Amino acid sequence: TKLIDELKLGAIDIGFLDEVPDPSVKQGLVSEPLVKEDLVLCGLSKIVPPALRKETIRLTDLLKLPHITNHSGIEGVRKWYLHHFKRIPQLNVSISINHPEGISTMIKKGWGLGVLPKQFIEKDIQSGKVLVIAGPKPT
Repeated sequence: TKLIDELKLGAIDIGFLDEVPDPSVKQGLVSEPLVKEDLVLCGLSKIVPPALRKETIRLTDLLKLPHITNHSGIEGVRKWYLHHFKRIPQLNVSISINHPEGISTMIKKGWGLGVLPKQFIEKDIQSGKVLVIAGPKPT
């Protein structure tokens, strides 16, 4: 990324990243996690089908629904699926947006499922407007 290049060149002294890419990219840099974010797959409660409201869900049921992803890539969605299903499936991406607020707005409009930090959408989860989709428990 541009930020990592600037750090390596000494153009800047400190940078904040959502995620540190491949370890080989950060070679020669010191990185420390500042905040732990729990990523959740969620959708507008009234569009989430009964099959996805169970404790254990099937991957095939998830893949039937559209997904909203981050414009720069689908890293959060990939991580969620890799963590819960140990694989990254081909997704039905309905829209890609460049900001979490946009993803949150599209989820609340019922445009699809999205992965966001739980803290980012906590009020909507607590109100019942947005439903967190449970996945298989990691082994």
